[in-house]
Amino acid sequence: MSFDFSAIASSFVESGIQYAFGVTGGGASLRLIEALQGAGVNYFPALHESAAGLMAGATCHDGNTRAVAVTIKGPGFANLMPALLSNRYEGRPAISVSEAYAEDANAWQVHKRLDHQALCNPLVKGAIRLDADGASIAALSRLARAEIPGPCHIDLAGSPAKAVDNLDEPEEVAIRDPLATILATISKSRRPLVLLGSWATRLLPPPDWNALTIPVVTTAAAKGAVDETGDFSAGVATGESGELSPEANLFAEADMVIAFGLRNREVVKATPYHCPLVAIDALGMESPGGFKPTHELVMPTADDLTEVLNVLGDYHWGEAEIAAWRERIRDRVLADERQAGNAFRVVEQTLRNRSFEPRIVLDTGFFCTVGETIWRCRQPGDYVGSAVGRYMGVSIPGAIGLSISQRDQPVVCAAGDGGIGSAIGELRLAVTEKLPLLVLCFSDGGYGSVAAYATRNPAIQRATEFTDAPWWKVAAGLGMDSAMVSTPGGLSGQIEGWNPLDGPLFLQLAFDPAAYRDIARRLR
Repeated sequence: MSFDFSAIASSFVESGIQYAFGVTGGGASLRLIEALQGAGVNYFPALHESAAGLMAGATCHDGNTRAVAVTIKGPGFANLMPALLSNRYEGRPAISVSEAYAEDANAWQVHKRLDHQALCNPLVKGAIRLDADGASIAALSRLARAEIPGPCHIDLAGSPAKAVDNLDEPEEVAIRDPLATILATISKSRRPLVLLGSWATRLLPPPDWNALTIPVVTTAAAKGAVDETGDFSAGVATGESGELSPEANLFAEADMVIAFGLRNREVVKATPYHCPLVAIDALGMESPGGFKPTHELVMPTADDLTEVLNVLGDYHWGEAEIAAWRERIRDRVLADERQAGNAFRVVEQTLRNRSFEPRIVLDTGFFCTVGETIWRCRQPGDYVGSAVGRYMGVSIPGAIGLSISQRDQPVVCAAGDGGIGSAIGELRLAVTEKLPLLVLCFSDGGYGSVAAYATRNPAIQRATEFTDAPWWKVAAGLGMDSAMVSTPGGLSGQIEGWNPLDGPLFLQLAFDPAAYRDIARRLR
């Protein structure tokens, strides 16, 4: 028996696959790519397998499976592991496919041999060997999309496997307080606050969170669930409580938190709040145990959610408190026009003044802390970063994947000195595809978020500080329009003169490390 690659490609398309990324070999993976392209799936070559997996994951940021990452067996597959881990952390249901040995391959066949499933099982929701016509792909894709979404893997072995069954996750059993109890509990509140996790962005039909007239906070993974330019958007909660964080400000004013999809995994620290917590979620096993909820509503129906939102719709408070909090942020974070906060605001406003609705992909570091606070998203999908995993190096591949799948608006990619280098070569794909991608390199001379806690010992300095790194010159060598920018006027001028339809732009911005660290510490 042999593979029917045409049928396999059709199965992928029927399961929602629109894009493929990868580093191919000359065997079955190349035949699969040929069949996918014949079925209308665009294939994009990456330079490294982990970048391919991150690109695929970014196209699936909303919990829908749209992309597959393709690799060869052994070392190529092993290179994919960081992307599988990141996609699992972030809840991105991308599919990966790797060439592999057949189960009955002779023991002396060892060239690039590796037990793929043993290596990836802790990172994926499911892993299978592909059958002859791809009949198992539909079930694997359903598993990838099921709450919590996450990556799944397929071994394209030397010979087809038998059809794979029982890939769907078992149904959750609803264990919950009666809805009447939940509604009565909320009604006792005078100043309720709503906290949204990423599950809130995947609800269908989507609730109108913007209609609420009480403070609405999100986790970083849910950034954009509520329009952050609105009067009742109250920032991003991480579980940390710097002097300018929502936890130290708006939460302190509330007498009850009603959380939709608040999960331990989406915050840095899961600790109880000072007031009662009503937790509403689809999965009991992912209930926010670290927050010690007072009441839980598991597996709510659409009617349940409507009733809860109707009760919350009767409240009106927080507008003045949110305005005062934002004023404090302006005074502490935006006052220095040469720091990262002001740079984010200049970029956002300049693009919006040109009638663009930009999306942003953040790497991790101090600039990420600033960006999550200052950059205002208006809808889910406007922010696609490493909100859960805090994976350094995710931004360039993620931004490329997002830009490929959504070319109608600019994508802003923000990275620091630590994260920019690992995938900077992938920018040649952005040049080739003329993607509407704006790369911002926030440079403070090293691993700033680590150096802040290091001693001045020369050996430690070597581990955390770099010599001058002219990343903009590297980008220019790849064919990108690039520049070093030192003033707000220079930054806005570069963006005003950029036509996203002409291709990507790379700008490097340098900051004073001490002031940079002080601002970030105030936020968390």
